[in-house]
Amino acid sequence: MQKALLIIGVLLAMALVACGEESSTGSGSTSASETEQFRINTEKPIIRYAKDMKLSANGLSGKELKPAIPDATPPDFLVIHDSYEGIAGGRYGDIGFPGDKVEVQYVGYVYDTKKKIASSWDEGKPFVFTLGKGEVIDGWEEGLEQIEAGDRREMVIPPDLTGGGSRMEVPEETLFYVVEALRVF
Repeated sequence: MQKALLIIGVLLAMALVACGEESSTGSGSTSASETEQFRINTEKPIIRYAKDMKLSANGLSGKELKPAIPDATPPDFLVIHDSYEGIAGGRYGDIGFPGDKVEVQYVGYVYDTKKKIASSWDEGKPFVFTLGKGEVIDGWEEGLEQIEAGDRREMVIPPDLTGGGSRMEVPEETLFYVVEALRVF
């Protein structure tokens, strides 16, 4: 019995030492303060049906979106958050996968300067592209997969994902986009 208790005690001590080592901030690891300084709106998304978006004659829904870009240092990885969650199915389409056409309205900014670089409202019409065909930047290809009609998705796209996309010209900086899926077909 004493031998079993001794073994359990040694195992617990080893576990505590291992936990302490994992939480240290050596080279290559990220401290809690670094990860907490960046945060997009983390509230639970509002659910809506695409049919309720009320598209105007030019195909856009509502006024241009005015996103709240965080003042924190941007992350060096893709961040996505749905502030509205659409309902797949019906005449507005299903979930977007590679090979599917997606019709979106969007507005994009350079993260650091908050300078607007693109907007479907400025173009006067929605943007249509095919997922997985290299028509948009790599951050959109990755960040918009599985988008549903009615989704409003905020994305922070790091510079290493601003390449690709023969139909989009963007600066090689961290970008902030809000993209709303109107239809998936």
